[in-house]
Amino acid sequence: MVAEKVKKNCQQLHLDTGGIITLQNIESFFLLNACNNEICSTFTAKKLFKYIFMKMKISLISLVAIAFVMTIGCERHEYCQCDKKLPASTSSGIIIENAKLKINDPKTGEYFTELIINEESLQGENSYKVSFDDGATFDNIDFSKYTILGYPIIGEGRTSYNKNVTKDVTNKKYIYTIDALECTYYKVASEATNCVLIPKIEDDYTVEFVVNYARWKNGKTTQISKEEW
Repeated sequence: MVAEKVKKNCQQLHLDTGGIITLQNIESFFLLNACNNEICSTFTAKKLFKYIFMKMKISLISLVAIAFVMTIGCERHEYCQCDKKLPASTSSGIIIENAKLKINDPKTGEYFTELIINEESLQGENSYKVSFDDGATFDNIDFSKYTILGYPIIGEGRTSYNKNVTKDVTNKKYIYTIDALECTYYKVASEATNCVLIPKIEDDYTVEFVVNYARWKNGKTTQISKEEW
């Protein structure tokens, strides 16, 4: 019965599809293949099911193979390396890690500039706010308790920043170290203020900024100059 159906539909299937295989439905796909191979007239029901089973098996294997190749290809491509494997930004030292800052200050748009903010900005009232509850609420920063350090950087591509602030009691200074890492597969500008909140800096202390630049590619890091960045 099934084989007879194949025989009767071969000619009509060619007319309907113009002899072009489509994936409109799985049945017409296999029927058309059968017609194209000129085996309709010799099909039995058993042969038909065997034929369809083999086609399905080959199709599934092909799909798995294509997915595997695409995955391996992507993993090896710099796009995936940047997107999935570039180390995430970190904060350490005396940086208050659970502090989310909301800053309204034009100075953060002045790239590669050292920022030490110990009081409310003259640019406008309440220009600096902080959240200690993951952004649920923001309050004015109490500058009698805290200081903001920043070093705005603009890069090309996907970037990450390792930020660390230490206190050198002997030399009465704070050292803010930023390890900037970029993956330049993405040819788009990437901006970061690198503003962090730390305990209030004493009046007789200074701040030293140390910024290291590096380029990341396929898991390897190469140190570069500020000009190369």
